[in-house]
Amino acid sequence: MCSNTNDSIQNANSPAREKIIRGASEIFAQHGCKKITMDHIATKLHVSKRTIYELFETKDDLLLACLEWRHCQAKDNIRNSIQQGMEPMFVVMQVIHDITQFYAVHSKMIDDIRNFYPKVMDVMRCHHPADDLLQTQLEKAQSKGVIRPEVDTATAAEALVFISKLGDAKASVTPMDNPLVLVNDMLYTYMRGLLTVESLADYNRHEAELKQLLRHENNL
Repeated sequence: MCSNTNDSIQNANSPAREKIIRGASEIFAQHGCKKITMDHIATKLHVSKRTIYELFETKDDLLLACLEWRHCQAKDNIRNSIQQGMEPMFVVMQVIHDITQFYAVHSKMIDDIRNFYPKVMDVMRCHHPADDLLQTQLEKAQSKGVIRPEVDTATAAEALVFISKLGDAKASVTPMDNPLVLVNDMLYTYMRGLLTVESLADYNRHEAELKQLLRHENNL
């Protein structure tokens, strides 16, 4: 469990809570959240409405819990990669891949949140929990001579997160037929622009291997 998870998630009802969060996350990803009621979730997950409302007073609370759970998963995966000694640029790729996938897969949910759940949207507008880890890994890559010394790693991290979120096609300035493919191309192009000449040549030779490793790390 993510170390930043609050006490309410780690209470005596955590098995039931996690079951609801996991199940609701899948339902919201498939159908959005505007038309999905708490009663619908209770029926779909075979839990009582009383249990749902004991753990989540409102749908806003459930949505926030789903986002927190998803972000904790991402952060724990990234920490595991760091502990296993993965090179900083691999970790950077994992972070941006995770954000891109989240916004692409959950586009219906995110669109509903944007239009109907301002409290939840305010939380989503805050930086992604992995943002700090992203900047740290960019700094490590820079210290190893992989990223050009004049690059502002804080700005680069913000730019990578911004591009990653374009996978949510409805939030984009222009419509995209295949936003995930386009966003990934934009991200890898931007990343190449951060690299030194020496590391760029190596990166271009091994980009396919990097992507394959990332897919393996994420069990895709």
